[in-house]
Amino acid sequence: MHCVHRPSQSSSQSWFWRSACCSYVLLLLENMAFAGILFVIVREKLPFQQLNLNLNRAVVACGFATRKQKPAKIKRPPSAFQMFASANRARLAAENPQKTPREIQSALSYEWKEMSEDGKSPYQKAYAVKMEMYNAPLKKIPKKPPTKYTLFLQENYSRVQAQLSPGSAGPAVLSELAKEWNSLSNEEKDQLEQKCAKLKEDYKQQVIEFGKGLTDQELSFLKEKRGQKMQQLAKEMRELLGYPKRPLSSYFLFTQENLGELEDVPLVERVKILAQKWREMTDEQKEVYKEESRKEREKYEKDVAEWKQKHPKALQMVLSK
Repeated sequence: MHCVHRPSQSSSQSWFWRSACCSYVLLLLENMAFAGILFVIVREKLPFQQLNLNLNRAVVACGFATRKQKPAKIKRPPSAFQMFASANRARLAAENPQKTPREIQSALSYEWKEMSEDGKSPYQKAYAVKMEMYNAPLKKIPKKPPTKYTLFLQENYSRVQAQLSPGSAGPAVLSELAKEWNSLSNEEKDQLEQKCAKLKEDYKQQVIEFGKGLTDQELSFLKEKRGQKMQQLAKEMRELLGYPKRPLSSYFLFTQENLGELEDVPLVERVKILAQKWREMTDEQKEVYKEESRKEREKYEKDVAEWKQKHPKALQMVLSK
């Protein structure tokens, strides 16, 4: 009997998908340069992951698609030691040509460890300056205004701490401040309330102006570092800038109109009754609500387009997820 060699199922399937993929793309694009790239991929029998990667590169290289340009990231500055190492690595390598890069790195670590605080100071100061610049976008995030009680604590904490015995801890200071708060007159609390109202208005204005004062790079940085806070600010900005509300569907327009007729019925039962009533309605009866919903949708789309034109910079932060 003659032995027939059969390729394994996985390898034959893999080769089949490579061939099918390449043939399909070639038929679609009919581009010689692209076909040449695919021919090399098939000839070399590249793994599927590498095939995918090369296909993407080939599509972009041949002008059939473009890569989405992302804003350049704000890079975290090197540490004080890293700056020292960069400044002294070439010197140590020249002084010790026989040493490997790993040994040079060990020597740099040893030098840094043995260095005096005065020697480290220039690098530490340079690092502090760079970190100040790195964290600058974070300082642009508007801070929530305090409540009137928190404002009272902020205004009086230092005074009360100075009046108490030296070394008094936070709990003792807060306890004394709580006593003072309870003894405040209504007039004094009203004055704090007015201050808080002013701070709230200032905060709202800061939120509105926030998106306008950010570069694409800073916006990307803040989304990465303070994603949850940025989502909260985006929601507040929507409300403050009057972003249009989504219209109700035809079914919800129907329930909104008829919910009041069942005031004495528990809410869960009301929902069931209205759902059953909607199912039993004819298409002609439903069309009244569908037409109203269509009109509301058209108005909503128009309002959104106007909002985008009016707030182009805010749109970048508010609508991006």
